[in-house]
Amino acid sequence: MNSEELLETIDRFHTFKQYRYALMINGPWGCGKTHFIKDELIPHLKGHEKPPVIMNVSLYGIDDIKDITNAILLNIIQFKAKDKVDTDSKIIQIGSIFAGNFIKTIINRNEVATDGIEEILKKFDEFNNAVIIFDDLERCNCDVNQVLGYINNFVEHTNASVIIVANEEEIGRIGNNKNYELQMMLAANPDIEIETDNSEQHKDRDIFSTQNNQQNKTLKLKDIEARRATLFNSRNQYFAIKEKVIGQTIEYEPDLKTVFTELTNKLSNDALKESIIKEMDCLVGYAISDNHKNIRTFQFFIEKIKTIFDIIDNKYKHVHSQLIQYCYRSSIKYMSGKKLPVWKEEVGLQRFGDFWDFHDYINGFRFVDEYIQGNAIDAVSINHLLENYEKQIIAEGQLIEDPFKKLQNWSTAEDDQVVSWLKDIKYKLDNNEYRVILFPKMLQYIVNFETSNIFKQECTEVWLSMKHSAQTMKEEDLVLLSAVDFFTAQENEKARELFNARQKELVEITGSRVKTSEENTYKQAILDYDKWAESLFELSTADTNLRGHSFMYWLDVDELVKLLIACDNQQLFNFRAALHALYKSHIYYQNEEDDLEHLKELLKKIQDMDKSCVGEIKKIKINWLIQDLENYIKKLTPTDQ
Repeated sequence: MNSEELLETIDRFHTFKQYRYALMINGPWGCGKTHFIKDELIPHLKGHEKPPVIMNVSLYGIDDIKDITNAILLNIIQFKAKDKVDTDSKIIQIGSIFAGNFIKTIINRNEVATDGIEEILKKFDEFNNAVIIFDDLERCNCDVNQVLGYINNFVEHTNASVIIVANEEEIGRIGNNKNYELQMMLAANPDIEIETDNSEQHKDRDIFSTQNNQQNKTLKLKDIEARRATLFNSRNQYFAIKEKVIGQTIEYEPDLKTVFTELTNKLSNDALKESIIKEMDCLVGYAISDNHKNIRTFQFFIEKIKTIFDIIDNKYKHVHSQLIQYCYRSSIKYMSGKKLPVWKEEVGLQRFGDFWDFHDYINGFRFVDEYIQGNAIDAVSINHLLENYEKQIIAEGQLIEDPFKKLQNWSTAEDDQVVSWLKDIKYKLDNNEYRVILFPKMLQYIVNFETSNIFKQECTEVWLSMKHSAQTMKEEDLVLLSAVDFFTAQENEKARELFNARQKELVEITGSRVKTSEENTYKQAILDYDKWAESLFELSTADTNLRGHSFMYWLDVDELVKLLIACDNQQLFNFRAALHALYKSHIYYQNEEDDLEHLKELLKKIQDMDKSCVGEIKKIKINWLIQDLENYIKKLTPTDQ
């Protein structure tokens, strides 16, 4: 039953009291029951022509029935006392020291006795138009059946409308586990015979029979647990008592789109709000298809995606849709206790789902999974990844009536059409009509075709033309590729091996074409002796330089040593900061292993350098630099060496 239907049912329940019973609203944890009570039911009841007295009591964590009495008395005092307590009908949380003392103070001030329920019932004589809501029944710490008996007093002896909110699946489980160790000791006694219902689960082995256990005094741990659960099963008693107290149980089915939209509208980031609203139907579809209609999970997702949008400053609009969808899908997995994907270190993007059904996949982002699991994320690396990915999307969107665009709908095409598209793609590659930023996605299609032994010749020719184009295209169409630019979408090991091999070739080709300008950039940076290390730090953290090689790869080690001897302490600090950015922080510098031998050489020459000509503070800083280099070398050295 959705919210609107439930409100109508409660109105009838409250207005027409044909016989005395309580109404239960049942639903799993996180489905939005409390949200419905606070944000929909209470405002709805207050809007009645004759608003009822509303008492909303949470049973979460109560250890004693007196706690419920105190909570209800505080509601009465709020309604009747001259100096009313302004709680605005909020849930009265039990278990807090502050709340407990506050209640006692108010009760003492108004001289209200709390010896028993009779005092409350007297107060209720005047409250014929009251609605009492008992929330979180399954979370109470005292015996649930005792609580139901207590609630039944209000059902039978007052004219109030009693509503119980619970996750019935969990009722009695907390009480069942009290004094667990003592329960297990008693259940381990084989002389105790336990009556059972002779159900199928006990058909083949009677672990409850005295006769059987006298012959074999040894019980397995799982058998003892089964005996304990049967001995101390308060759930069976609950269902027996429930029939006397609760006349109607309603399964709460939230209107996910309405609730999700309400939560989204609370965001202050208008760009994010607009983007989520556009994807709302898709997000609701995920919740339904994954059988995870959980409001708390959506709130968790809102928190995570808000931080991500703050980091990217609402940029990369072409990626917003995919980011939102993937962040929510990963939030569902994480909050359901399922494992998130295992990512290879060099991969930043991944396609999940069935590649052979184009309509059933989702594009994933490694940094989203890392953040959802509580790991630190780096703004530089995120922005760098999304900037290049958006370039791919834009370049692909500019293709109109293009064979590569058509190829993406290959699953509904005929063989001769696909062959024709592949030949046209080869022709355009030979004429350098594609930007290299499209090659990562193009590669995944031809690899999957080839390893499935379809269109093999045409795909091989496309690959050769792709390599030639990367080697000959204009510099303005060239982008330095790295592994994070490539989606992994291969269905078998053979396809993955071929994809990885060709991926490396493309990375090497684009890298070799820009290496001359890259080397010159670093050599130019160290010409200014007053700020050479500061320049190296800026280059090492710039988006455009993260995917090539570092200054440690290009610069002469002897030249660096000379600069370190002559520099001041500020430049020495900046040099250490540049190294830290490359080898210690979360920045996506992809080729750090290539620097290993250069780092070893630098360490050796710094250790051997004559330090007699430097100041005492600088000697300390050089020792720190030596420690840094030792740590980086250890980190980059393969474990088998």
